[in-house]
Amino acid sequence: MTAGFWGCVYGEGHLCLVPTAPRMNAAEYVRILEENLVPRVAEVFGEEEDFYFVQDNAPIHTVRVTQEFFTRHPWIHLILWPRCSPDFNYIEIWGLMVKERDPRRERNADQLRAHVMEVWETIGRRPNIFRNLAASMPRRWLAVIEAEGGATKY
Repeated sequence: MTAGFWGCVYGEGHLCLVPTAPRMNAAEYVRILEENLVPRVAEVFGEEEDFYFVQDNAPIHTVRVTQEFFTRHPWIHLILWPRCSPDFNYIEIWGLMVKERDPRRERNADQLRAHVMEVWETIGRRPNIFRNLAASMPRRWLAVIEAEGGATKY
């Protein structure tokens, strides 16, 4: 069974997790941002309040349709990371998702998606995970600078 997911977290918890095609394209990415990120950010932080959003330079993030989305939403400020950088990605969240998942409960793709969403909600009830990850970012930045852009322990 293959399934993809797009998720968004912040220093106090998670915003949303959305099932995707196994290989998401730019049109799907923009749809997810429009239908999930924008309303969830408005709900948590306020309607059109300044919001800083991190994405790397993966191709779906840099194409015109994605850039047009951000032009239409000027209150979402982009912070660009190096392409697919594990040092700046909260990969620990995905590792925790895998660790807490029980594959015996999944017999088909729909059950997989439902179970992953359930695990996501469980993790969301533990805000210290997100606070600790957010607090680690300055150390991650320094480690990348010291490694001159090379790999670090993160």
